[in-house]
Amino acid sequence: MDAYKRPQETPVYTVCLKKGYRIFTLISGSLLLGLALVTAVLSAMTCETVGQGVVCGLIFLFSAGMGAKTLRSLWVRAEVFHDGQIRYYGLFRMRQYHISQIAASNTQAESYWVRDDDGISADYWDRVTTFMDADGKTLLHFGMAYQNVDRLQKSVKNSQKAAARLDKKKKSRKKSHKSN
Repeated sequence: MDAYKRPQETPVYTVCLKKGYRIFTLISGSLLLGLALVTAVLSAMTCETVGQGVVCGLIFLFSAGMGAKTLRSLWVRAEVFHDGQIRYYGLFRMRQYHISQIAASNTQAESYWVRDDDGISADYWDRVTTFMDADGKTLLHFGMAYQNVDRLQKSVKNSQKAAARLDKKKKSRKKSHKSN
Protein backbone atom coordinates (compact mmCIF):
# COMPACT_ATOMS: atom_id res chain seq x y z
CA MET A 1 0.00 0.00 0.00
CA ASP A 2 2.85 2.42 0.79
CA ALA A 3 4.48 1.77 -2.58
CA TYR A 4 1.26 2.88 -4.29
CA LYS A 5 0.91 6.08 -2.24
CA ARG A 6 4.54 7.15 -2.51
CA PRO A 7 4.36 8.39 -6.14
CA GLN A 8 1.39 10.59 -5.21
CA GLU A 9 3.40 12.19 -2.40
CA THR A 10 6.16 13.29 -4.74
CA PRO A 11 5.31 16.39 -6.77
CA VAL A 12 4.81 16.10 -10.52
CA TYR A 13 6.57 19.44 -10.95
CA THR A 14 7.61 22.41 -8.88
CA VAL A 15 7.24 26.10 -9.66
CA CYS A 16 10.37 27.72 -8.23
CA LEU A 17 13.13 30.18 -9.11
CA LYS A 18 15.26 29.33 -12.13
CA LYS A 19 18.82 28.32 -11.32
CA GLY A 20 20.49 31.51 -12.59
CA TYR A 21 18.05 33.72 -10.71
CA ARG A 22 18.51 31.57 -7.60
CA ILE A 23 22.29 32.09 -7.67
CA PHE A 24 21.93 35.84 -8.33
CA THR A 25 19.38 36.16 -5.52
CA LEU A 26 21.62 34.32 -3.09
CA ILE A 27 24.62 36.51 -3.94
CA SER A 28 22.74 39.82 -3.85
CA GLY A 29 20.86 38.97 -0.64
CA SER A 30 24.07 37.88 1.05
CA LEU A 31 25.80 41.09 -0.03
CA LEU A 32 22.97 43.19 1.38
CA LEU A 33 23.06 41.33 4.69
CA GLY A 34 26.85 41.68 4.74
CA LEU A 35 26.48 45.43 4.16
CA ALA A 36 24.04 45.56 7.06
CA LEU A 37 26.50 43.74 9.31
CA VAL A 38 29.42 45.98 8.30
CA THR A 39 27.26 49.08 8.83
CA ALA A 40 26.26 47.88 12.31
CA VAL A 41 29.84 47.15 13.34
CA LEU A 42 31.25 50.39 11.95
CA SER A 43 28.46 52.48 13.43
CA ALA A 44 29.04 50.95 16.84
CA MET A 45 32.76 51.79 16.63
CA THR A 46 32.72 55.23 14.97
CA CYS A 47 29.43 57.05 15.54
CA GLU A 48 30.03 59.93 17.93
CA THR A 49 26.75 61.83 17.75
CA VAL A 50 23.13 60.82 17.88
CA GLY A 51 22.59 62.01 14.29
CA GLN A 52 25.33 59.76 12.98
CA GLY A 53 23.90 56.86 14.95
CA VAL A 54 20.44 57.44 13.49
CA VAL A 55 21.80 57.56 9.92
CA CYS A 56 23.85 54.39 10.45
CA GLY A 57 20.85 52.71 12.05
CA LEU A 58 18.63 53.59 9.11
CA ILE A 59 21.22 52.26 6.65
CA PHE A 60 21.43 49.08 8.71
CA LEU A 61 17.64 48.63 8.80
CA PHE A 62 17.30 49.29 5.06
CA SER A 63 20.12 46.89 4.13
CA ALA A 64 18.93 44.15 6.49
CA GLY A 65 15.32 44.51 5.32
CA MET A 66 16.21 44.40 1.63
CA GLY A 67 18.57 41.45 2.17
CA ALA A 68 15.91 39.50 4.05
CA LYS A 69 13.27 40.33 1.42
CA THR A 70 15.64 39.25 -1.35
CA LEU A 71 16.54 35.97 0.35
CA ARG A 72 12.85 35.30 1.06
CA SER A 73 12.25 34.65 -2.65
CA LEU A 74 14.53 31.60 -2.42
CA TRP A 75 11.91 29.81 -0.29
CA VAL A 76 8.82 30.71 -2.32
CA ARG A 77 7.69 27.73 -4.41
CA ALA A 78 4.61 25.75 -5.39
CA GLU A 79 4.52 21.97 -5.71
CA VAL A 80 1.87 20.36 -7.94
CA PHE A 81 0.86 16.75 -7.22
CA HIS A 82 -0.84 14.00 -9.25
CA ASP A 83 -4.19 14.39 -7.48
CA GLY A 84 -4.41 18.12 -8.28
CA GLN A 85 -3.17 19.39 -4.93
CA ILE A 86 -0.99 22.49 -4.97
CA ARG A 87 1.20 23.28 -1.97
CA TYR A 88 2.42 26.88 -1.90
CA TYR A 89 5.37 27.44 0.41
CA GLY A 90 6.26 30.89 1.63
CA LEU A 91 8.96 31.72 4.14
CA PHE A 92 7.05 30.81 7.29
CA ARG A 93 3.86 29.08 6.17
CA MET A 94 2.44 26.60 3.72
CA ARG A 95 -0.92 27.02 1.99
CA GLN A 96 -2.67 24.17 0.23
CA TYR A 97 -5.06 24.51 -2.70
CA HIS A 98 -6.71 22.18 -5.16
CA ILE A 99 -6.25 22.93 -8.83
CA SER A 100 -10.05 23.24 -9.20
CA GLN A 101 -10.03 26.19 -6.74
CA ILE A 102 -8.14 28.29 -9.27
CA ALA A 103 -10.79 29.98 -11.39
CA ALA A 104 -8.61 32.23 -13.54
CA SER A 105 -5.04 33.03 -14.40
CA ASN A 106 -3.85 36.33 -15.75
CA THR A 107 -0.48 37.02 -17.38
CA GLN A 108 0.58 40.63 -17.68
CA ALA A 109 3.72 42.34 -18.81
CA GLU A 110 4.55 44.94 -16.20
CA SER A 111 6.89 47.63 -17.44
CA TYR A 112 8.22 50.81 -15.94
CA TRP A 113 10.50 53.55 -17.14
CA VAL A 114 13.25 55.05 -14.98
CA ARG A 115 15.37 58.13 -15.62
CA ASP A 116 18.54 59.00 -13.69
CA ASP A 117 19.70 62.45 -12.62
CA ASP A 118 22.28 62.21 -15.41
CA GLY A 119 19.55 61.85 -18.02
CA ILE A 120 20.12 58.13 -18.61
CA SER A 121 16.82 56.33 -19.04
CA ALA A 122 16.02 52.63 -18.92
CA ASP A 123 12.92 50.57 -19.55
CA TYR A 124 12.39 47.55 -17.28
CA TRP A 125 9.74 44.86 -17.66
CA ASP A 126 8.61 41.63 -16.06
CA ARG A 127 6.01 39.05 -17.04
CA VAL A 128 3.82 38.36 -14.02
CA THR A 129 1.32 35.51 -13.81
CA THR A 130 -1.39 35.67 -11.16
CA PHE A 131 -3.71 32.77 -10.24
CA MET A 132 -7.04 33.75 -8.68
CA ASP A 133 -10.03 31.99 -7.13
CA ALA A 134 -13.69 32.52 -8.09
CA ASP A 135 -13.96 35.62 -5.87
CA GLY A 136 -10.98 37.29 -7.56
CA LYS A 137 -8.67 36.81 -4.57
CA THR A 138 -5.03 36.24 -5.56
CA LEU A 139 -3.88 32.74 -4.62
CA LEU A 140 -0.52 32.46 -6.38
CA HIS A 141 1.70 35.14 -7.91
CA PHE A 142 4.84 34.36 -9.94
CA GLY A 143 7.18 36.48 -12.02
CA MET A 144 9.32 35.74 -15.04
CA ALA A 145 12.15 34.36 -12.89
CA TYR A 146 10.12 31.24 -11.99
CA GLN A 147 10.18 28.00 -13.96
CA ASN A 148 7.14 25.80 -14.79
CA VAL A 149 4.63 28.67 -14.50
CA ASP A 150 3.40 27.93 -18.03
CA ARG A 151 2.96 24.29 -17.10
CA LEU A 152 0.84 25.22 -14.08
CA GLN A 153 -1.21 27.56 -16.28
CA LYS A 154 -1.89 24.70 -18.75
CA SER A 155 -2.89 22.40 -15.87
CA VAL A 156 -5.36 25.00 -14.64
CA LYS A 157 -6.87 25.42 -18.13
CA ASN A 158 -7.18 21.65 -18.54
CA SER A 159 -8.88 21.40 -15.15
CA GLN A 160 -11.32 24.15 -16.14
CA LYS A 161 -12.11 22.40 -19.44
CA ALA A 162 -12.70 19.09 -17.64
CA ALA A 163 -15.04 20.80 -15.16
CA ALA A 164 -16.97 22.43 -18.03
CA ARG A 165 -17.36 19.05 -19.80
CA LEU A 166 -18.58 17.47 -16.57
CA ASP A 167 -21.15 20.26 -16.11
CA LYS A 168 -22.39 19.74 -19.70
CA LYS A 169 -22.83 16.02 -19.07
CA LYS A 170 -24.75 16.67 -15.86
CA LYS A 171 -27.06 19.16 -17.60
CA SER A 172 -27.71 16.79 -20.50
CA ARG A 173 -28.51 13.95 -18.06
CA LYS A 174 -30.96 16.16 -16.18
CA LYS A 175 -32.68 17.11 -19.45
CA SER A 176 -32.94 13.46 -20.53
CA HIS A 177 -34.43 12.48 -17.14
CA LYS A 178 -37.00 15.29 -17.36
CA SER A 179 -38.08 14.27 -20.86
CA ASN A 180 -38.54 10.60 -19.83
